Amino acid sequence: MRISLYSSTEKRQVVHSQLLHLTFSSFRPQIITFICKYLNNTDGLVSFILHNQSLYENVMAIIQYNNEFIKCKEPYKRITELLDSDKKNKGYYIPLDNTLKGKIEFSNVYFKYEKAESNLINNFNFKINPGEKIAIIGNSGSGKSTIVKCLMGILSLNGGKIYIDDIDTDIYD
Repeated sequence: MRISLYSSTEKRQVVHSQLLHLTFSSFRPQIITFICKYLNNTDGLVSFILHNQSLYENVMAIIQYNNEFIKCKEPYKRITELLDSDKKNKGYYIPLDNTLKGKIEFSNVYFKYEKAESNLINNFNFKINPGEKIAIIGNSGSGKSTIVKCLMGILSLNGGKIYIDDIDTDIYD
């Protein structure tokens, strides 16, 4: 379980529910035995055990639902923010013959992730001519996937332009 993603209140709720689960599951036989000795008879013991089990299962189901709700709260918040955001109108350009020649150019591209302190990509320039094949290599976290995501329009640039067949990717449909 990754508790570090939750607020302190949510952490307390998760830990409390786990402790409650341990308490109920480990002390249940002792509680039943104590109640039987207190009542000094076994009449209704089977009924009591069945009711106790049913109550225990219902309490544990509620605790599990609460834990699942806590886990889903943050992803749900991110999804609703994404869905509620204004749709970005990408552009209008579609090549007349619906084909691309394949020229790709990055011109003075800058990119920084929202929570990062500095740019991941700084003044990045390169050109791939039609028919050329390239390899993008680098250490983990150096920006290889980010370059592709920027090219595909998944990530928005902080500066610079990307051109496909000399047309700015911002106006492609």
